[in-house]
Amino acid sequence: MLVAPHAGIIYSGQVAGSAYQQLIGQRYRRVMILGVSHQANLPYAVVDDHIVWETPLGPVATDKKLVNLILVNQLIRKEGQPHLDEHSLEMQLIFLQQVLGSSFTICPILLGQINLTTGRFIGQKLATALDQDTLLVISSDLAHYPPAEVAVKTDNQVIEAFIQGIAESFLDRVRQVEEAGYPGLVTAACGAKAMAVGLMAGKIIGPLTYQLQAYAHSGQVAGDQSRVVGYAAITGYKK
Repeated sequence: MLVAPHAGIIYSGQVAGSAYQQLIGQRYRRVMILGVSHQANLPYAVVDDHIVWETPLGPVATDKKLVNLILVNQLIRKEGQPHLDEHSLEMQLIFLQQVLGSSFTICPILLGQINLTTGRFIGQKLATALDQDTLLVISSDLAHYPPAEVAVKTDNQVIEAFIQGIAESFLDRVRQVEEAGYPGLVTAACGAKAMAVGLMAGKIIGPLTYQLQAYAHSGQVAGDQSRVVGYAAITGYKK
């Protein structure tokens, strides 16, 4: 499992690269890419049903078998439209192409504004699809728009909670951070629900060990320390 940011490459690319560097030499054949929709306010998850995704590095096929495996009831649906204007999953694809080449397929999954019960169900479904040939990539940035010193403080809290591996505690920490009244903080992690679902899946297939590979914020690149976004690269693996 990887957690990687999805901001512009100039800002978060170095941190994302620290996550994907862990895949060098690996031979994953399937990749589930999980994120939270920035546009669609849906109470369920949507899996893309296009045949291929394409970047300047070339096309990558969606894995129809894997897509159909995780579809169930009305909580995980096959819908392409919510993916069209969403950047968080496709930003991961260029890194995957760089380290895995062209010999893998993808299952792109976007979460809407799901509740905890739905999250647990989705986590269970993802866990059934995870094996030695399948990688789970979780797309999320961290603190949005506080001053740099606030971002570092809140991001450390969120990262620490995630590394503990308990989804409910992680979501509680995110909520506490967001309700603490930090100046400029809009969200502590835009993909928090995807991160929590990943932890739920990890608990089922685990136990997993989580490790921070890199951390930075946009102010370190742009130079503006007054309004930044935080980025973390985290890996989850079995010992």
